Amino acid sequence: MNYKKATIWVIIISSALRIIIANTIYLGVDEVYYRQFANTLQINYLDHPPMVAWLIRLTTINLQYNTDVAIRLGAILCAAAATWVVYCCGKLLHSYKAGYYAAILYSTNLYTSIIAGTFILPDSPQVLFYTLGLYLALHIVSTKQITIPKVMWLYAFSTMVGLAFMCKIHAVFLWFGFLLYCILYNRHWCKHKVFYFSILLSCAFAMPLLYWNIKHNFITFTYHSSRVNVLNSPINFTTFFQFNIGQIAYSNIIFLGLFIRAIRAYCQQKVIINNLQYKLLICCILPIVVVASIISLFKQVLPHWTGQAFIPMMLLTAVWLAQLPTISTKALLPNSIKLAILFYVLVISISLVSIKYLPTTLGKKNIANLGSNDFTADLVGWSGMKNQMQKVTTRVNDNTAILICNGWFPAAHVGHYIAEPLHIPIIALGSIDKIHQYYWWNNKVNYTNKPINAFIVKPSNYTYAVSEFAFLQNKLPTSIDTLYNIRNNYLVNYFVIYYYKNVVIAK
Repeated sequence: MNYKKATIWVIIISSALRIIIANTIYLGVDEVYYRQFANTLQINYLDHPPMVAWLIRLTTINLQYNTDVAIRLGAILCAAAATWVVYCCGKLLHSYKAGYYAAILYSTNLYTSIIAGTFILPDSPQVLFYTLGLYLALHIVSTKQITIPKVMWLYAFSTMVGLAFMCKIHAVFLWFGFLLYCILYNRHWCKHKVFYFSILLSCAFAMPLLYWNIKHNFITFTYHSSRVNVLNSPINFTTFFQFNIGQIAYSNIIFLGLFIRAIRAYCQQKVIINNLQYKLLICCILPIVVVASIISLFKQVLPHWTGQAFIPMMLLTAVWLAQLPTISTKALLPNSIKLAILFYVLVISISLVSIKYLPTTLGKKNIANLGSNDFTADLVGWSGMKNQMQKVTTRVNDNTAILICNGWFPAAHVGHYIAEPLHIPIIALGSIDKIHQYYWWNNKVNYTNKPINAFIVKPSNYTYAVSEFAFLQNKLPTSIDTLYNIRNNYLVNYFVIYYYKNVVIAK
């Protein structure tokens, strides 16, 4: 069997599936927010480094093609490239067959294929740079000797980590994994100055982020540290179990079962693999998994934070699978991988059908909080609500009013699908932890200390009281309208639009 050709077909088929998904559902809450990043390119943002914004600018041809598929195209292309790199890693570790299996596991893992491979997130480009860095690290540790080519690979590795760092800060865990390997198994690297120069090279990529944070009182680090600081926090087993269940859901439960079996085979020394490369992969898995698990004992941790650990896990699994005796030499895939593919297709099919056609809401059904806790509500209906909003603006006959939301979500969704197409200025009001980057984006709109007309947006699934806005106290709206989000003839959620005239917002 030609495993190289088969891998190319895996990439083509999985990419085609991702394009279909990207064209089927609207952007999620995080995606529309990162799409807003691309409106104003910066060297850093409050939430994340700038790579995702640059990628969106590239795939939309400087925002000329503002379709959902074009916005997500960067994620799809990065996933395709990363699949090929994973194939190369498997081939380096064992054989073409192992590379082929690794590519399939990558393409059926819900994190690498859908969350980071279809949806446009900082993880999307990070995963590509992570896999490239891991491939270079596997070359470096193939033997303990330090040679000139390995020095070049080390500099290339540090560059990949630096680029990954420009996507998400926790890409630094790839360096932690390599450092752990060097400390435990090859301290000769720690005696060479090139080792420390390569660390400085990775740090150089962080300089723009550091410069931006110096200008903004280190707000990125303050924000993220508040999410992971466990001091004075009681142990919370609920968040711990939620985190681990989420990791299972974000992966492929069949893949996790295979990985557990593979680790047992490695412990029993039933798998042939370069021992140094095996140790590196384990070192790349442990730091981020252990740290995230400890934090989850005290605070809520999002399951995709450990997503990069899935890549060395799938490589170890692929090498084990490649050495299993097959029932038939004509079989293209072992039954376990066929089962993983079937599970993946089943999950994707059920998810797409539910998002597009489910005649109910997965969240709260009482009218006051309709759609709350239903993530599918954010993925449908936006073109219909844009048309409804256009009728509202026509009826009030006001082309100077601005749209006001009380947080970065739903401001990003409303901004992308309603405000921008209708050329209505939009702002988000509230504390910086609620409005995030809108704290600076608001400055583009001249709205303070003067009478303005405003549409106040109140969605049913992100409930808040309009009276929270001090400038609306003792003031009645001129009109009230409602935008309805309908799916399969069922009301999923709705947006109440309060229209106020001559309100004054203090700076």
